[in-house]
Amino acid sequence: MTVIVPSHFETTGPRRSIPDLSSDLWLRYLFPREKKQFVEKLFLGGMLLLGLVMSGPSSAEQWYLEPKVSLKSLYDDNLRLVSKDEESTFGAILRGEARAGVRAETYDIAINSAVDVERYSDISDYDTEDFYFDLSSRYRSGLNEFGLDGAWDLDTNQQSELETSGRVQFLVDRDRRFLSPSWTRTLSERASVTGAVGYTDLDWSSDSDALRAGLFDYTYAVANASWDYQLTETITTTARFDYGRYEADDIQTKTDNYNGLLGASIAFSETLSASLAGGYRYTQSEFIDNQRKLVNESDTGYLIDSSLSKRFERSTLTARLSRSTQPSGQGNLVETTRVSVNWDYKISPRWLFTLNAAKSNIKTARDQLTTDDERDYHYFSPKILWRATPWWAISGSYRYRDQEYQDTNRSATSNAVYLTIAYTWPKESVSKWSVY
Repeated sequence: MTVIVPSHFETTGPRRSIPDLSSDLWLRYLFPREKKQFVEKLFLGGMLLLGLVMSGPSSAEQWYLEPKVSLKSLYDDNLRLVSKDEESTFGAILRGEARAGVRAETYDIAINSAVDVERYSDISDYDTEDFYFDLSSRYRSGLNEFGLDGAWDLDTNQQSELETSGRVQFLVDRDRRFLSPSWTRTLSERASVTGAVGYTDLDWSSDSDALRAGLFDYTYAVANASWDYQLTETITTTARFDYGRYEADDIQTKTDNYNGLLGASIAFSETLSASLAGGYRYTQSEFIDNQRKLVNESDTGYLIDSSLSKRFERSTLTARLSRSTQPSGQGNLVETTRVSVNWDYKISPRWLFTLNAAKSNIKTARDQLTTDDERDYHYFSPKILWRATPWWAISGSYRYRDQEYQDTNRSATSNAVYLTIAYTWPKESVSKWSVY
């Protein structure tokens, strides 16, 4: 099965009717906004999945634990990415992360966690400690596959808002929680259907800091259904429908978004593959305008998700063009048109060169534009890595960022250099906890 874009849609049993997507009741029932209830649902869902796993055969279980630590030193001439009064700074980021889980013939459970400690010499208000926790789990039974994905991030807007609102000039702590159950049914040797729901609840920790940065709490619920059909051994087609509901209660914004896409992926050879999906969206928004009046607006637009990947003897080149909608902290859904190129080149068994570049146009996914509504964001980063030993790696990189607001002609540019040392624990050193 090939899924061109991630799916999130609720399953419906033979005696369950499909929920009325125009009503808030199904959202509030499935996804209560209180953190305690969210954690309870995530915990209970995980326990249910673990119960299903433990009830099945476990002779082929494979447990693993993969810890890693890295220290990154940096210099950035405009860390805040502001258009005037730029501040340069040296800094260091200490990161500890671990991948752990268990695999078997019928299930796969993975937990990824990380902690970042960031310190800056000249911009101390950017000092922060970030925590990340991700759960990915799958359980297979006959023709069915059930999944449960979850995430809990305690971080800031510094990275999360770069390619959505662009509002990273003032650091604000955020609490993001995500949960998504899914179901895939194999219909035949060539066809399958996938359904899932997903829910994101994001809170900014300080109302005053968030207001200063122009950021607002929001919730985002999505429902998604897709159908995949393998025409030949090398061609797979996909049809998908998405519904999303975005709410930012602090500024009385509500947005309903409907997407429909058709696509196909093709493997031209063992080293060359491509995918293309195109479609249409309809967006209905309710918000308060500059005259403090409640406004209802609708907007439409085209969607695209295409990629091209080529593997050479020593390198891999991937290009992608996409237009999609996503939630942002500025109180709106945003429409992002993005083109990106990624190139990896293996110079030798120990040396690796990578190059990542992207250009994005971001604007509010509704017809009425507001101040600073549309902007262009550019990113360019070459990197060279030396694997000194199987466990130690040293890398140096450069990062260029640029963003320009079309309404006000404001622009900001940032140049940064990094030196990173990373250590990955050998597998044999954690064998007392792991089975490989």
